[in-house]
Amino acid sequence: QEIVVAPGDRLYALGHAVRSQDGVLVLRAGSGPGQELFISTFSEADLQEIARDQIRKLWLAAAMVIALGALGAVLIALS
Repeated sequence: QEIVVAPGDRLYALGHAVRSQDGVLVLRAGSGPGQELFISTFSEADLQEIARDQIRKLWLAAAMVIALGALGAVLIALS
């Protein structure tokens, strides 16, 4: 996805950063397999909170599926 970032906006970058000979900071993916370059306008703390929130939602959805399955089993046993 491409977005416009205003000068002075803070960015969070996860990857490999090096300075070129002329002093320009160059960001690239890591050299290992599956390592990608990740750039975000969210801070690392914000991204961690988003990830925690998504995990909580997945656990809640799993608990609801289990509860509905158990309820269904009880209703079948009672009928």
